[in-house]
Amino acid sequence: MTSRFDTTLNQFESYCWIAGGAVLSHLMQTPAKDLDIFFSTEANRQNAADRLIRKGGTHIKKLRLGDSIEFEGYVYDLLHKGTTPQETIECFDYTVCGIAIDLLGKTYKHPDFDEHFENRKLVYTGGSEKWFTGMPESVNRNIIQARRMATYLKKGFSIDDENIKKIFKK
Repeated sequence: MTSRFDTTLNQFESYCWIAGGAVLSHLMQTPAKDLDIFFSTEANRQNAADRLIRKGGTHIKKLRLGDSIEFEGYVYDLLHKGTTPQETIECFDYTVCGIAIDLLGKTYKHPDFDEHFENRKLVYTGGSEKWFTGMPESVNRNIIQARRMATYLKKGFSIDDENIKKIFKK
C-alpha cells in the first residue's frame, strides 16, 4: 500500500504522513477527494505549502489547521495536528479513519481499525473533541458531525444507536 503514497510524501522533504480518508479511500479502491498530509511542526507544514506553490501549485483556501493547495491534478490539504502519526489519528472521530502512513512507509492504526473496516462499522472514538479544539464557537459541530457520518454511511458503513448518541451527546 505504501508505494501509492511514497512519491507524494517524498516531495515534501520533511517528515510527514498521509492519514484518514485518503488512506481509507485507497483501501476501498475509491477516489479520494483530497490528500490530507500532516506535518510534525507548523514550520514544516508551512515550508511544504510554500514549496508546492513555488513548484506551480495553486492555493485554494486557508484551512483552520493549514492550507489546501492544488498541484498536478491533486488537492493537498497540508495540515498540522499532532507531532506524530499516532497523535494525529487519535484526533479522528471514527476508528475507520484512524489510519496513517508515514514518509518511511510505516502504518499506524487505531487498535480496532482492521475489524471495524472489515465489518464496515462506524465506531465513534471521541477523538473529534481534540480535532475541534480551537474551533470558533459559532461553528455548529453537530452539522459537521452529521455530514461526516452521512459520508461514511454512503460508503457502505453502518452505525448503531449507541454510537450516534455518543456523537450528538450535547
